[in-house]
Amino acid sequence: MARTGIIEKIRQTVADRSGEPVLAAVFVHRGPKTGSNGLKRLFGTKNPASRLNTNNYLVLTPHHLRLYALGGRNAMTPKEEIAAWPLGQVCIEANDVDRSAFFNTTMSSYDYAAHQLRILAPDVDLLVDMMADTEREFVGVFGMDPESDLRVILHATNGA
Repeated sequence: MARTGIIEKIRQTVADRSGEPVLAAVFVHRGPKTGSNGLKRLFGTKNPASRLNTNNYLVLTPHHLRLYALGGRNAMTPKEEIAAWPLGQVCIEANDVDRSAFFNTTMSSYDYAAHQLRILAPDVDLLVDMMADTEREFVGVFGMDPESDLRVILHATNGA
């Protein structure tokens, strides 16, 4: 399957599950301060932070902002809808941050830029990260522009 086909397949799966067309979507990751309690995941919880996978998909539809956990063999298959917030009840704050990942196997680290997204809704204060400075790679390889989609999502949720 072509790489652009993976993105279209994810978007179509999400659209089919939600019953709404996907207007914009970005890949987000659990932030460093957003832990995942294994017991809560095992026994269930309504807290979205404890249900996040490493890879997740933040999706804007005409009436909702939806968050899907991704999984599967390639970690790119929508598995579970973590939350769906009506657009009038959700706000996103975005901050640019620098992150660092340490690799035990090579004893090296990787520094990268990220957008820290703080999702605020009734009874929810959730932090997720979106890789920044990936526009060139994603447009060239996947045929998508995550920075543009993020601007659409921020505009829809913040009314700016």
